[in-house]
Amino acid sequence: MADAERLAVAAAPGRTNREMAAMADRSSKVDMSYIRSWHFAGTYAGIVLQVGALSIAFLWPMAVISYINQDIGPTPNYTNVPVVYTALNSVGLLVCGRLSDIYGRRYFFLGMQLSGIIGSIIAATAKTITTLIVSSLFIGIASTLSVAYMIFMGEIVPVRHRGFWSASILAWICPIQYFAPTLATLCVLHQSWRWIYYIAIILLGCSFVLIFVSYHPPSFGQLHQEFSKRDLVKSLDIGGIFLWAVGAVLFILGMSWGGGLYRWDSAPVISCIVIGAVSFISFFVWEANFPLKAPLVNWSFFVSTPRKYLFPFAVSTIAGMFYYGISLIWPILVQAVYTSDPIQGSWYSTAVYTSIFAGATSGGIFFHLGDHHRLKCIVANAFMVIFTAAACTLNRHHQTTSIVCICLASYATGVLETMMNIWMTAARSVENIGLSLGLLGAFRSLAGALAQAIYVTVLNNKSTVLIPQYVTAAALKAGLPESSLGALFAAISAGTAEAFANVPGITPAIQLDVINALKDAYQKSGSYVYIVATAFAGLGLILCFCMAKDLSEDLTSHIGKSLDNKTAQQDHPSGDKVSSNEGDLEKDGNYRAAAAVEITHCEDLNTDAVQRV
Repeated sequence: MADAERLAVAAAPGRTNREMAAMADRSSKVDMSYIRSWHFAGTYAGIVLQVGALSIAFLWPMAVISYINQDIGPTPNYTNVPVVYTALNSVGLLVCGRLSDIYGRRYFFLGMQLSGIIGSIIAATAKTITTLIVSSLFIGIASTLSVAYMIFMGEIVPVRHRGFWSASILAWICPIQYFAPTLATLCVLHQSWRWIYYIAIILLGCSFVLIFVSYHPPSFGQLHQEFSKRDLVKSLDIGGIFLWAVGAVLFILGMSWGGGLYRWDSAPVISCIVIGAVSFISFFVWEANFPLKAPLVNWSFFVSTPRKYLFPFAVSTIAGMFYYGISLIWPILVQAVYTSDPIQGSWYSTAVYTSIFAGATSGGIFFHLGDHHRLKCIVANAFMVIFTAAACTLNRHHQTTSIVCICLASYATGVLETMMNIWMTAARSVENIGLSLGLLGAFRSLAGALAQAIYVTVLNNKSTVLIPQYVTAAALKAGLPESSLGALFAAISAGTAEAFANVPGITPAIQLDVINALKDAYQKSGSYVYIVATAFAGLGLILCFCMAKDLSEDLTSHIGKSLDNKTAQQDHPSGDKVSSNEGDLEKDGNYRAAAAVEITHCEDLNTDAVQRV
């Protein structure tokens, strides 16, 4: 019996035929003249510029968001800038990924780039934090491109070469992401934070021109010759899109507000989390039980062949929880424990970002070096567990060792993330690469928001208990009068030299002991965060053993959609016109016949590949 994934793409049966033929003949070679064509080169350059520009538009401002808040604020609402970005990114990943599978990617690509340009212009001219939050709406939608660039790149290169192309793109943009904290700080100190967005506008403009000229994948008419645009628009899963968008936005808002802008037991937090959770439950009930013609998420697509898709999906999502948590907590600990110098602190933070993206770059190469893909994922996950657990045992006197442990754990995270992205695209038909990566990216964003809420809550709760214990003991032992403790904690909250000087009975020696005790308390609080991160990584390690042994049969020379339109010509050699039938898709005789032909052909061609163990 044919799997559900092929039934979902049966509207273009020739593509699956070619995929199955490639799986049966893995010795076929790639036509390198296609790789050297100006269409491909221009598209590649456009993707590189676009990923770099959108990384600048988000990562750099987040590194100096406190400076920006002081300039056009200050207001506590500045924390909503990354929250809105994450929420819109989660919605855009799934919705745009799936819809571009159906309607074609060219205009989705160009439209999201325009959204990034508009958002960057709004941000560059912002006079208030509210305006900056509005800009995050546009940049968040556009950043779907930077998070899931392999949706666009993966289908125009051979399946077995996707890792190398992913590594090449990351290698170009690594300096932008590696040195994000340092470069952003230099912009603030020597020019203006607005120059961050000026740079993004310039790069996005160049990328838009390159994509407009070079990126010409198969058009809608070439993708769907069995039915018209109106047919597919009428079958659009409006209910699923609405439920997912409401759930993603409200859930992420609730998780991000809790313990920060609002208390966890406040009405805004509880209502957002509850309504968001109900929307998610309703979404899956809707997708699984209602007779939808073109569901946003085919339930069978999600749960079929679990060892090749569902378990890797879970491993990647959990790794995302590890990544989002460490990337948030590490800069906090750097400033609280290791240094108060902004430049030195940015270099310490850069070390971790460098490790993550170095791992992401090399992960694409590691994945394609031999088989045993599950073993590679197990090793990467084991490194995450080992070095994060080691960081739990260290204190502020082991500064270098702490940085090394976190960097190695972060490197392993980057390796695992890239390998999982390649795995997810290879485990399903290239016709559904947008759905596959969009679904993964959306769940990673949601899981990341949950992980950040957990990590911040653990850090705040532990520091609230440990700081009074450590500071009180150190201050009294150093000779500070007990009556001065209230003034001491007020000075700690103020964080200024003048406030410490006004504490009765304090001396430079006492102040030094208090500062060291404060660092010890933060370091100990951070160790509890590492324990939670180790638990997540450990769960991912267990799930790795449930994955398929490798994906050798899926790593073929197949190119999903050539930019020279040869793909479309091979899919539809007869050159039939697009049907104008506006009736129900399920009544389309061509659609059913095509599906039947595809299923029969796939089963006869390669039974082992159809079963996809």
